[in-house]
Amino acid sequence: SVVPSRSGLPADGLPDGAIEGYDLLDELHRGGQGVVYRAIQRSTNRTVAIKLLVHGAFATAGERRRFEREVELLARLDVPGIVRIVDSGVSSGRWWFAMDYIDGVPLDRVPRERRSVVELVARVAEAIHAAHLRGVIHRDLKPGNILVDQRGQPHVLDFGLAHERPIG
Repeated sequence: SVVPSRSGLPADGLPDGAIEGYDLLDELHRGGQGVVYRAIQRSTNRTVAIKLLVHGAFATAGERRRFEREVELLARLDVPGIVRIVDSGVSSGRWWFAMDYIDGVPLDRVPRERRSVVELVARVAEAIHAAHLRGVIHRDLKPGNILVDQRGQPHVLDFGLAHERPIG
């Protein structure tokens, strides 16, 4: 079921069962291309993050293709330090994908005494290097697209502007 977002507004007006197999809990982030919700995957009772294409059935062909490309690129990147995609589809005219939910804070909000900045940046660099070896260029790497979890591990998110390049 959909509950109010952090802003107190209805969570995008999505009805119960809007995405089969998932219960949407609350809105985490809203950007130019999509809206991200925290959700429960019913089959596993696991918390995930679901990104919905913001314009839904009214999205242009280009917006849909960029969203589909993000799904394809994330599916290729099963590497430490990059959020994993776990499911995708179209429900009620809305393109969506589910990914690991990262309970963390953006890189620039991590208390400095909690983790060495150099160590965090080195781990992010390793993850981005692994993406490059698979032909994926992020193109929007910034502190807000890197969440640091409760264990102090960074996770790169939001491959919506990513670019594919030939490997070799």
